[in-house]
Amino acid sequence: MVTFDDVAETRASSALEATTTSDANETRRKDDEIERGDDGDVIEPFGEKVRRFARVSRAAVAHHPRVRALGRLVTRKTLDDLPPDASLVMFGVTHWDRETSSGERSNEVGRREWERDWRSRCWMTYRRGFEALGRTKWCTDAGWGCTLRSAQMMLANALSIHSRGRHWRREVQLVAVHENETADDGSKSPAVSFLSGVVNKLKIPQSERTRAGSDAQEDILRLFADEVGAPFSIHRVCEKTTEWGAPPGRWFEPSVMCRAFEALVAEHDLGSELTVHVVSGREGEDGGVPTVDEAEVRAKSADVGKALLLFVPVVLGVGRTINARYLSQLRSMMAFKQSVGIVGGRPNSSLYLVGHSDDVFFYLDPHTVQVASSMVTMDFESYYCPTPLHVCGGDLDPTLALGFYCRDGDDVASLLVDIEALARVNATAPALAIRPADDRYKSISPRHAERASPSVPPTDIRDDEFADWTFV
Repeated sequence: MVTFDDVAETRASSALEATTTSDANETRRKDDEIERGDDGDVIEPFGEKVRRFARVSRAAVAHHPRVRALGRLVTRKTLDDLPPDASLVMFGVTHWDRETSSGERSNEVGRREWERDWRSRCWMTYRRGFEALGRTKWCTDAGWGCTLRSAQMMLANALSIHSRGRHWRREVQLVAVHENETADDGSKSPAVSFLSGVVNKLKIPQSERTRAGSDAQEDILRLFADEVGAPFSIHRVCEKTTEWGAPPGRWFEPSVMCRAFEALVAEHDLGSELTVHVVSGREGEDGGVPTVDEAEVRAKSADVGKALLLFVPVVLGVGRTINARYLSQLRSMMAFKQSVGIVGGRPNSSLYLVGHSDDVFFYLDPHTVQVASSMVTMDFESYYCPTPLHVCGGDLDPTLALGFYCRDGDDVASLLVDIEALARVNATAPALAIRPADDRYKSISPRHAERASPSVPPTDIRDDEFADWTFV
């Protein structure tokens, strides 16, 4: 059995050392020693400036929308490349399943509903040109901020469900209809030549826009604008991570992002109606399986009349890819009605997993560089992705963060029952477990207690901006 302790022992020990008080003090000391000009601005060392410029330039090319479109064309990992009868699941809703869907409900109907669901999901990507982060010169997160953007997407889509319900759909108006796309009246567009199809796929995907006068979730998206005043902006997140000894410009583990947004939500007005709870190392016992404490979860949410956003950082394997025995459990948990996806992805390249189809997982990809947005001049259309992409489950990185949203006590109870049932079926290697309320006074080992601090990965781990260039 691959356990959380077996997998994470080395990584956790080095991560915890990075979050000690002495490390944080060292970071502050270095900040104080930074050379500054007469106006107080940071004077960046020439070598650091060259390295930052080279990294940003490489990322800008690798993640240019046209380059990404070329990658999709060559690798063929879009919705159209799946079998016609492939199952379609997103955020706990099964839009089509070959075994359970009735004959009256065709696969084509299920696919159209799934696509409407996809077009309603918030999409955060790399941005460039925002105000420098803290005391650094970083004005873009291209090349290092993919986990941060993936975590932003998980929170944004959870807030969408919290404020609008799971079955809210964005009203879309198609501006340009390409081959095999369906117009508003349900008719098919005329067939085009193969060459025209290639050209269409290479275009920056802007063929659809929110229908004029309809809801584009502006209130939610403004919370994530790229400026200091936005409560869940990259600036606020980096303020938190810097306090823990992890400044901007480095790759963050999913667990660090979970902790950061737990703190930011608690500081915001949303904290009065929504609580974020992160299942930490101290809640894992008996082999290190992450364990949800029923009493603690209820005390923070249902017992005080708050909705719950549950984050569960997990490590499901050794090496660079996930242990295949856990894939069926991930698919089952993404089918829970409380699911709001997974922050995961390929090694050193974070993605936001939102659903699955048999052995592949659909994802929203943050690896596209767009112009920074402000709360006043925000391009809301840039926060929706028209092209569904998928990745093979066997290619996933083992370090993940599961997300679940529970509106009330009934949702909490249902989620706990489902997790417990899944753990019972997979008793030899459960990905997640439940500690019933009557077991909450069990002793907690010091080894697990010390893991409660936000973890920071070793400095040699970073976002790989060329991870998707295998087709070149």
